[in-house]
Amino acid sequence: MKTRPNKSIGDGIPSKNHQRVLCIVLSFNGYDDTAECLRSLEHNRPEEMDILVVDNASAKGTTEQLRLNFPKIELVALDENLGWAGGNNVGIRIGLSRGYDWICLLNNDIVFPELMAKNWFAALTSLAPCLVHPSIYYWDEPMVPQLHPGVDGGTYAFGAVDGGVSRFVMDYAYGACLGIHRTIFESVGLLDERFFLQLEETDFHTRSKQFGFQSVCESGVKIFHKESRAFGGRRTPMKTYYATRNTLLLIGKKQGGSATLLRGLKSLYWTTSNIARSVSNQEITRLGFLRWLISSDLNAKAVRFGVRDFLLCRFGRASNEVADQLKL
Repeated sequence: MKTRPNKSIGDGIPSKNHQRVLCIVLSFNGYDDTAECLRSLEHNRPEEMDILVVDNASAKGTTEQLRLNFPKIELVALDENLGWAGGNNVGIRIGLSRGYDWICLLNNDIVFPELMAKNWFAALTSLAPCLVHPSIYYWDEPMVPQLHPGVDGGTYAFGAVDGGVSRFVMDYAYGACLGIHRTIFESVGLLDERFFLQLEETDFHTRSKQFGFQSVCESGVKIFHKESRAFGGRRTPMKTYYATRNTLLLIGKKQGGSATLLRGLKSLYWTTSNIARSVSNQEITRLGFLRWLISSDLNAKAVRFGVRDFLLCRFGRASNEVADQLKL
């Protein structure tokens, strides 16, 4: 694939040139979370920042309640749940067709503290085309970072603001709050809907890198994340299923041939052994991992379903069989 050289991420057009930002809030049930997210944005944003709610076929009454309580915010109600990728793609197409410069993908369990929406807008519109994140902290543990390269490591500093390092280049993307310039969509395309949920942003970041676009964190903008409320928590069997299947899909997209399965299995082992440690709340040996993998634990069953469906090329939304088997 043809690539182009990396551009400096600090040479963007300042906001005084009237760039426009569309925040896409993807909603699936969870009215209270969506409402809190919208309230944190609605009265604290600059006039060049608009909000679009895309509802992924929530339970009856959810969209009616949103329209009643937020009459000035546009809402698109889908007839079926298209997942994170498909639902966001609906909003992205709308944003691109209306000429927005930046698209911000937001989970409905994100909360912007006062002034942070304006700071987020200023951060986006000061940059050249790239993938942009704020620093993200857990809602129920507000001093614990979920994404803050200056605290959690694993990344390196790109630049300094006001005497302190606040902008970081990252080698990944995180979809809970992700700003993307329209140029990237025009070069790379939209999100891959085969993933449905989990790792779509990782795939999009990989594709973006091939065109020379960087991923950065503007750590001076701090927001809070309630972490997978639509999933029911930080670790659930359905989340494990999608993580397993989509890890293999991600590896399969990167490399073809006989090495695909081997690389996929190595990556899968790392992912699923971490899941096993998490659900068992203890360190686990390789033999212990194998015992767990064939056990009746729902997360172990989710791993097995994920591997099976990858091998059978069953992508998109999990089947009713899988959903029923993995119910808590």
